[in-house]
Amino acid sequence: MAKDLLARCILHEMDHLTGVLFVDRVENGLALNQELKKNGFLAKDVQPVQH
Repeated sequence: MAKDLLARCILHEMDHLTGVLFVDRVENGLALNQELKKNGFLAKDVQPVQH
């Protein structure tokens, strides 16, 4: 059984196979928007995938 960082890495790679992006897993939208803005992106540039 994987745990901690290894589990996160495995989930990240499996997400690639199903088209899931990091924004699909974000729980704090405000923090995401602040981080995007700090790095020169807009919230509208990064939208969750609708499954």
